[in-house]
Amino acid sequence: MNNLKYLLLLSILCSLVLFTNCGNDNKEKKLLNKEVELLKKEVELLKNNSSDKKIDESSVYNKENALAIKQSVEDRIIEIREFYSKIEIARRKKDNCISATKGEGQVWTAEECKWADGFKFQSYENKGPGFRFRTSFYYKGDQLFFVFVDIVDEGAYRETRVYYDREGEVIRMLEKYEDQSMEDGPESKEFTDESVKQRKLSSIADDLKKLNTLLLTVKKSKIYIDENGIV
Repeated sequence: MNNLKYLLLLSILCSLVLFTNCGNDNKEKKLLNKEVELLKKEVELLKNNSSDKKIDESSVYNKENALAIKQSVEDRIIEIREFYSKIEIARRKKDNCISATKGEGQVWTAEECKWADGFKFQSYENKGPGFRFRTSFYYKGDQLFFVFVDIVDEGAYRETRVYYDREGEVIRMLEKYEDQSMEDGPESKEFTDESVKQRKLSSIADDLKKLNTLLLTVKKSKIYIDENGIV
């Protein structure tokens, strides 16, 4: 719109300049000269505004590009740790959660907690004599950002940590293992083999499916409530 106005005023200005040069009446020339000067100022102002707008648009474009740049793995993991801490603190209150259990001797337990700020926690645990297997899921705004799997079996301990980016893609998968016979402490490693990663992710997906199936009957009869009202 400013560009159109700028061109229109420029056209009028040119016409007035020509008319002023051709006129004979000095008084009329003076009035026209004043009009020409005013129009010149307005044209210059519009030109500057148009230039500023281009700069602003470029700035906005650059900001959008900056947001679109993929977050680094290390920065994302720092963010995930912050989210994780918030969920763990909220879980200590032992409220706003539902759970379901089945089995005797060998027991399966599913749990889910939700909070008004968009954080959510789920876990699926299988426990029996001498062993415990648990998979925990951490969410922000319904987006899974972290999975923690911990297994205790006859004195050995294994944990797997899976970190996800903001689009839900795995950016890092770590494992730590230790047992009573290890003299050098626990072994830690990062999984880089895609076939191994896919097997572990498949197992995690299976646990999530079992978790939601176990919780389904409980969800039908319970709502979440926190200090801010119903979630």
